Parts: sequence; structure tokens; C-alpha cells
Amino acid sequence: MMRIPLVFSDIDGTLIDDSHRLRPAVIAAVRDYTAAGGRFCLASARPPRAMAALAEQLGVTLPLVALNGALIVTAHPGGPTTPLFERPLAPGVAAAVQARAAAIVGGISVNLFVGQDWVTAPGPWPDQEAAITGTAPTGGDVAGLLASGRPVHKVLCMGQPEAIDALAAAVADLPLTAARSNPTYLELTHPAVSKAHALRFLAAHWDLPLAQTMAIGDGDNDIPMLAAAGVGVALQNASAGLLAVADHVAPPNTASGVATALRQWAL
Repeated sequence: MMRIPLVFSDIDGTLIDDSHRLRPAVIAAVRDYTAAGGRFCLASARPPRAMAALAEQLGVTLPLVALNGALIVTAHPGGPTTPLFERPLAPGVAAAVQARAAAIVGGISVNLFVGQDWVTAPGPWPDQEAAITGTAPTGGDVAGLLASGRPVHKVLCMGQPEAIDALAAAVADLPLTAARSNPTYLELTHPAVSKAHALRFLAAHWDLPLAQTMAIGDGDNDIPMLAAAGVGVALQNASAGLLAVADHVAPPNTASGVATALRQWAL
């Protein structure tokens, strides 16, 4: 009998290895888990477009938890996505972040995510993110998007650690949640948005108690998700903060830790 019918997994640093690829052992474990009736959900700071190819490789057709939970969409292999839940930033917040980022010495790349769109000025930071996720920005007119009034689901700010530290302090008074997925990235979303909220939302959607859920991650932005889940698994390469709240520790992402987590504590 399956022990855990719903598993949430982070992607970068967790599901995929350091070459940003799915390892065969992970694919096999996810397929065995879903074949047994389990629900395996990808939960990431990535936008939906940067999650779809991984979902197809895994054979996962469940909702994708994107942009740290600001957008949950149904996954249709090879087709469009349909929003199941969304919570953008309050009006004016993204523009305030852009203005404060522009004042930081050292240069910060401001990236706006609106549904499937990724809008940012060209530069080395977006190029790096595009190489990691396998997707490219859909537009470069940040000012135009902000002026349009379209709701912004997430702002990703990238820069040297000192500049990101300064920006984190500069936006602390704004109504948002700031999460550091690594020292050079600052992810900004609505204050009510988190992977933990997404876990609760989908558990209720499927009428499952949180005690029957598992969350797997590696970064500080995964701490609320692991704390909310019935079983929290950190990989060995996880941050000290995440390791402190985990119920179990699995091998690192370079050694197919997600596969170990599924086979030892979920199936």
C-alpha cells in the first residue's frame, strides 16, 4: 500500500542534477510512483514554460506549481496550460521594485513574469537563466509591461550577492514575500504566495490530509513547504536551514536523491 499519495518536488538543485538534467533513476522512480497511483507535482520558482519539458519527460500531467506558487496551471502535454490558481503582486509593487533596483550600485537584472511571459532587458543574467531553464525571455520592454497594468506574478532580481543583499533591504517595506533561491537571486511574490500554500491548496483540491503529503527540496525557499508537509525530505546538498526542518535526508541531486526519497518514504 502506498504510504504517501501526494509528493511535491522542487526542480533546480533537487529534481535535476547540476547539469540541469533528469537522471534515469529519477525518471524511473517518478514513473513507478505515478503508476502506483501517486500524484507527483513539480513545485518551482520557474515559469510554466520552463517546467513543461521536464513534466513530459516524467510523464507527469498533474498541475504545475510555478513561480513559487504564484501560478498553478494544469499541464497539457504539447499544448497550452490552464490556470487553476493565481495570485499576482498588488498593483504598483513591481514598479516600486524596479525603481529601487535601478538605484542599487552594481547593477541588477529585473525580470518580470506574467503568466507564460518573461520580460526583461537583455544581459548576461537573463542569458544564464535561459541556459539553465531551456527557455528564453518573451519580451524586453520592462517599462512598457509595467505601464500596461498587466498583473505581475513574480519579479526575479539577479545580481552579485552584495547588490542582492542591498535590494532585499530596500524592498523590505513592500507588501511581498522575498525568497533567496541562491545568493545571486531574489524572488519576489505576493505575501500570501508560497509553495506551502500551493501544497495546502492541492491537498484540499484532492481531499487529502497534509499528513499524507511529502515535500522534497534543497533551498531556503523550500522551508515552508517541507514544514507544511506530512513528510519533509531535504537532499544532502540542501541549505543548512532546510536540513534543520527536514524529517529525512536523501542523497544529493547528483546522486538521484529524489528517487531515493520516493522509494524509501513514499511508495
